[in-house]
Amino acid sequence: MSQGLRVLAPLESIYCYTFATPGVTPSGNASDPLYGNIFNILNPSDMVPRLPLESWGYERYGHDLWLPGYGDEGFDEKYEATCEIFKANTGVECPYVPEDRERVDKLVEDLGREIPTADDLVTLGGGATVVKDLLADVNPMQVLYGHYPSVYIAWMQSLDSVTMGS
Repeated sequence: MSQGLRVLAPLESIYCYTFATPGVTPSGNASDPLYGNIFNILNPSDMVPRLPLESWGYERYGHDLWLPGYGDEGFDEKYEATCEIFKANTGVECPYVPEDRERVDKLVEDLGREIPTADDLVTLGGGATVVKDLLADVNPMQVLYGHYPSVYIAWMQSLDSVTMGS
């Protein structure tokens, strides 16, 4: 759409912002300059952007921009602002548990070690490993709160208010 007889816009005027995007390609060219206009907003406590595993060769096109995560400098103040905005937006308390970042990190590490390739995942042993690791230390329903669009929206609004000084 940026070339040909009916150009809608030049490529340098087109931008894409994604939220919670999983690794979508094993192609190896995801960081090609052609995709420099793609920005992926990711929550470190969200399991979805961590799958399929990077160790299996999967990646996202464009640039990854990680939201503040549990353990990062200044996180507590940013998280408090995010929770306030979440409640203002939705009328309910924020169910997101930022400490899940540690559980997600451990799960990704364990799966990468125990299931070395994507092909290993589809074996009986690979499936059993996923179930075992999920049940060991992760509450999937709780971890999915970090994937809620309203959590991403609140984070973006809180960071914008910090950046804009309000």
